[in-house]
Amino acid sequence: MFVKANGKPWKTSAQQRPMDDACDTAKIEGVTFHILRHTYASHALMAGMTIEVLAQQLGHKDTRITMPTLPDAQTGLYPALCPVLWLWGRV
Repeated sequence: MFVKANGKPWKTSAQQRPMDDACDTAKIEGVTFHILRHTYASHALMAGMTIEVLAQQLGHKDTRITMPTLPDAQTGLYPALCPVLWLWGRV
């Protein structure tokens, strides 16, 4: 997901440990990088970002990979769109 300054990938544990610590401090459970990725994509679409730009940002080679999210943004199915808010019981 993320790379170091030298271009080599971070180990999963080196990414997940600070995330787990932050979630423990905030007393929240179930937040993962994948959920944050979907949450970002959902909010970007709701804010008007085009599917083409979002697909590029997410590293998708084709918008067909990204397209299943688009109908949710248009219909307002927020639990599917905003996993973090759904996890916290705010939608």
